[in-house]
Amino acid sequence: MKRLLAALLVVLSWTAFGQLRPGQRVDLLHSASVTVKRTQSGPLTILRGEVALKNRDGIFYCDSAHWRRKEDVFVAFGNVRYQGKDGVKLRSQFLDYSKGIAFLRGDVVLVHKGQTLKTPTLRYDTQAETGQFNQGGEIETEDGRLTCQSGRYSAAEEHFIFSGNVHAVTEDYILDCPKMEQWPNQHRYFLPLGGHAKTEHGAMEFGEARLQTDPKISQFYHGVKGVDSLIQFRADSVYQIDAVSQTELYGKSTAAQWADWGPDSMEIHGMVIVRTEDWAQADGDVSTFAQGTVSHSDAMRWNATDSILNLFGLPVVWAEDYQVCADTLRFYLHYQPDLDSIYGHGLVHLSKEVDSLRSDEMAGTLLSGFMSQQKMKRLRIQGNAQALFHPDPQRSSQILSAEIFLLFEDGRLEEVQFVKGPQGEVTSAVAGNSTHLPGHRPTRAQRPFRMDAISGLK
Repeated sequence: MKRLLAALLVVLSWTAFGQLRPGQRVDLLHSASVTVKRTQSGPLTILRGEVALKNRDGIFYCDSAHWRRKEDVFVAFGNVRYQGKDGVKLRSQFLDYSKGIAFLRGDVVLVHKGQTLKTPTLRYDTQAETGQFNQGGEIETEDGRLTCQSGRYSAAEEHFIFSGNVHAVTEDYILDCPKMEQWPNQHRYFLPLGGHAKTEHGAMEFGEARLQTDPKISQFYHGVKGVDSLIQFRADSVYQIDAVSQTELYGKSTAAQWADWGPDSMEIHGMVIVRTEDWAQADGDVSTFAQGTVSHSDAMRWNATDSILNLFGLPVVWAEDYQVCADTLRFYLHYQPDLDSIYGHGLVHLSKEVDSLRSDEMAGTLLSGFMSQQKMKRLRIQGNAQALFHPDPQRSSQILSAEIFLLFEDGRLEEVQFVKGPQGEVTSAVAGNSTHLPGHRPTRAQRPFRMDAISGLK
């Protein structure tokens, strides 16, 4: 009788609203019924009806449970729920618990601070607040939706790690990659192994990426190339800042490349390219392709609003068969309807190749003129103007004047006018050997080529 009374007192002490005792990791808070069975592996406590069990990290709820108190183990059945620290909530059909580790099975859902994970199975460490899943998962956050094969979540750090066929849909991108890290509350993503990104009108591939959705900043590294309906680009790294509609491209061993086929179409190559809707600038081994002209320079500044292109650092421009060099060059595209203007300052040099060794050349200190239909229309060279012509392979003719005025017809030079100097003289000299005028640069072989078409992007 005394033994039976002692057992009854122990059972009653496990009933509703018990307190966690020192040294015991799991305590019973509530159960409609409690039954203790003796088994070969020790006592088994069977709990039924609104069961609530507590460990030091949170509370487990279920319809029924089998609890081995001494081993700190229980199995929960039906409508399983867990309320953990800092708002972590878990749901499943079944749960196996052993010494702080909960293994959930069947329609598992993890909810924490605006993010929801759904997966068939989940291993959750209640003390470390970390969950692992390996049978596929679906994740929803404020930034979008994601699916993957396996992953890990740290509630304390609010940090996801996803692996295997990661597919994420955000407001700006559809991302596919082998691995991704996400900090949902910080609105940050990290793609350490590269991947593909689709936008509304295009696609991009990259070797690594860091994305932020609030504010919207995208960083792509280690070989980036992309294309959409109006833009094509290639670079070692690309930075996009949506707040100012700015894109920065950086080259490494080769120059970055950007092509825009909008109303003011422009293709730019350079070690650094910064592009917005209204302007662009490039520095370091810069090439441009616009309005039928090709240029190379140390630096470029492009104002799309006013259609002004400035080239600095000994620029060279190729227009049809002509090569133009100067210390600085400026183009006013669309100066008038169907008319563009060009200005050169410093040591100006204009040439057209006669053969592989000789060129007809003109030089001065100032250049101004117009182009029409992407062809030369008229040019004026001023300031100690000189001209060098090669009437035949044996002769060259050099002319000195104050100004040289050139008229073109359909891009072909039709007329050259030499304007007298202050003393009213035009000097002509004939030499037997070909020479070059001041400002000549042997750069014809360095004429850059446009970007190759990018295809095969996902």
